[in-house]
Amino acid sequence: MANPSFERKGVVKIADNLLIKLFEETKGDECESIKIDDIYSRSIISSNSKDETGLKNNVIQHLNELGDITINPKRTEISITPEGISHYKILKRIREEVK
Repeated sequence: MANPSFERKGVVKIADNLLIKLFEETKGDECESIKIDDIYSRSIISSNSKDETGLKNNVIQHLNELGDITINPKRTEISITPEGISHYKILKRIREEVK
């Protein structure tokens, strides 16, 4: 379960950005995985969190709890799941409607 000390809205926003980046970089290929640190650093817009590692862990945990990603046993790489692909499509549609 995610740490309640982090603002949920911030975690969700970063998680959504990370999911979009993950889909785009893997082209929706469930077999391709990306290093967590690399994708996270490209997904975060700005953060004033004093605990970046804790925030990153909460973002990854949030996506994992939703079933959007799978995490390798060493917890160093993630890949998108079919649920993540569906969630990505919904996010993209919403963002396009808001524009």
